Amino acid sequence: MRRGVAFAAGIAVAIGIVLGAVVAAAGLLGGSGGGDDPRSGLDADTARFTYGDRSAEVDLIECAVDGETFVAAGRRGAMVLQVGVDLGERGAERSGVTMDLGGADGTFGAFGPGLPLGPAGTFSRIERVGDSVVVEAEWVPMDPDTLAPIEGTSATPLAGGLVARCPETDPEAD
Repeated sequence: MRRGVAFAAGIAVAIGIVLGAVVAAAGLLGGSGGGDDPRSGLDADTARFTYGDRSAEVDLIECAVDGETFVAAGRRGAMVLQVGVDLGERGAERSGVTMDLGGADGTFGAFGPGLPLGPAGTFSRIERVGDSVVVEAEWVPMDPDTLAPIEGTSATPLAGGLVARCPETDPEAD
């Protein structure tokens, strides 16, 4: 197993242990929206990562909001997603998203300048929409082992986004 995938899987497990109770207390609203809602067609506990004209969906292992902090981790086959975003006014400075697409597609992501791995790529939108978080970004190719941006002509950034839909919750249970 590549170190990058093992690292990502380890992060997902750590997030699950630390934030398991937060998911139950998050009080997220249900509903996937309709029309041009970015959540359309996206099941609960799922994230859609778009990069250029392609997209990939992963099952979320963990998904939680605690105040202005949103974290999620997901996996499907060889693909691994990690998300940590700040929903506050200057959140793009302290946010990070990586998606290891497995195989030849590589790893893409973005990190704000306030993070140790940043800046890499750019965030143009980070917003909570109901039970989801919507991110619009310019993803950069990243080394799957170190998550450092790949430099050079083959490292063209791709416009894209992320919609991560948390578990449906029962408003009566809160």
